[in-house]
Amino acid sequence: MTTATYEINSEFYQLAQEVLGAQRKRENREGRAHPRQPFPCVQRIAPSAGDEIPDASFFIPVRCHDLSPAGFSFFLPAEPEFKTLIVAFGAPPEVVYAGAEVLHCTPTPMTMSHGLWGVPEMAESEPLVLVGCKLTYRFRRTSDNGPLTRMRPL
Repeated sequence: MTTATYEINSEFYQLAQEVLGAQRKRENREGRAHPRQPFPCVQRIAPSAGDEIPDASFFIPVRCHDLSPAGFSFFLPAEPEFKTLIVAFGAPPEVVYAGAEVLHCTPTPMTMSHGLWGVPEMAESEPLVLVGCKLTYRFRRTSDNGPLTRMRPL
């Protein structure tokens, strides 16, 4: 092969990589392995208590924003003071408990008056923070009436 052929092949390879990279960005703008789906509902969270599910009194309702197999996000009036939490998805008797780690907190211009209903503890005029979390493990019952136990990481 001549030097000109190598240069053409190199240029073509670079162009192909740029086109494929731009296409991947369009398909998944955030570069996530699992695209998140809108999840505009109220669920409950509690600061993590290690390998155990906290008492029901520790859970607070939060308005969720989105959900994927690997994570979820929700709104709070301020950044949480905790870095790990337990989330209760669903309502009794069909509740799924999972552990999660806070990855980021993003201030938003939204307030409760923007239609984020269902969380009465928040004043309508407070600006909200979007809290993004990675799901880290799940709790399961080992028998029909047995206690919930922490399972392997997700």
